[in-house]
Amino acid sequence: VYTYLIEPVYEVRAHFIPNPYRTEPDLIADGQNEHKHHNIARRMVEKGGRRDIYLGTRECQAYLEPCVYGQAESCYQGSGTVDLGMMFHSFAYPDETGRDELGVRLWIESRVSSVARSAGRWTVELEDGQTFEADKVVWCAGGQSAGLLANLCDLELCSQMRVLCPIETSPKPARDLDGARFTCRVSVEHAGEPVFSEMGEVLMRKYGVSGIVVFDASRYAHSGDRLSIDLAPEMGEDELRRDLLRRVEAAEASGDVAFARLHLLDGTVQPKVAAHLMERVCGRAGDRPCDVDRLCGLLKRWEFRVESLMEGDQAQVTRGGIATSQVDPLTFAYADVPGLFICGEALDVDGMCGGLNLAWAWVSGMHAGRASAVS
Repeated sequence: VYTYLIEPVYEVRAHFIPNPYRTEPDLIADGQNEHKHHNIARRMVEKGGRRDIYLGTRECQAYLEPCVYGQAESCYQGSGTVDLGMMFHSFAYPDETGRDELGVRLWIESRVSSVARSAGRWTVELEDGQTFEADKVVWCAGGQSAGLLANLCDLELCSQMRVLCPIETSPKPARDLDGARFTCRVSVEHAGEPVFSEMGEVLMRKYGVSGIVVFDASRYAHSGDRLSIDLAPEMGEDELRRDLLRRVEAAEASGDVAFARLHLLDGTVQPKVAAHLMERVCGRAGDRPCDVDRLCGLLKRWEFRVESLMEGDQAQVTRGGIATSQVDPLTFAYADVPGLFICGEALDVDGMCGGLNLAWAWVSGMHAGRASAVS
């Protein structure tokens, strides 16, 4: 016994997936012409009108009209995840999977609490107490789950740490620098050897430094390393020194020498940073002559000691995980445990900021999912 919702409205977004198991020449030539089928679907949507709804069989009729996806407000908007338990997703037909059997895909919007393997099958227990068995598991539970999987299946686990995060430094930046943003070159030295150097935006915080370039630096930095900021990366040290000497000469010749000293870097360095550096060199009141060599050194090598990485919730990704040598590079299958596919952050793969880690998670998950469906 079941009932229908009364006059529901759905926004639908779709995409095409070619069927690799339909190898007839005419179907390959015609069925994989995405441009053709996109135009057919677009004309159908633009035309609108009544359409039959098929959920395995003809269920009901609906009225179709075009819309801008995501523009209308949903009654569930802002209510977070709504757990509807285990739901039917679709049938897996033989000509889609390559296997001579009819399969069923289920959608489970519930957190997994435990996974066990016995006699060649997987038992998955959900947080709500439901359990089910499966022949295959695609492990895409993130980097922090890799230790659990390693213990479960006796896998090699590479040392893990949270990266892509802010860096705690000593000395701590001055309180008045908190929130200052500027573009510079950030470099990291480990045991006197350069290990990282990149241009980007830095955000000063009261505990240390943040920003995209700092997140990238966190992949290379360790406690005790030297982190330096180059505030004039486009200029060599000699060129910068000559420019500062010209500015100092102009300041000393001005009517208000102290004021001119404190504003020596105006227009060239972020205002909070400029004020902080000039106070360090010329005093809070601008009553000390400008030490050009010291100022040049601060602009080219503003140095901090790395105390620690600000991990926890601030880190975007986990480095380390299951060694990639243990999985097939095309299918992500683990040969020693049939039916296990490992992808995403659970593997020992991580990249810099810029969407690389998300792309890795999506692409590896796509390949692992497809391989699990056809193996």
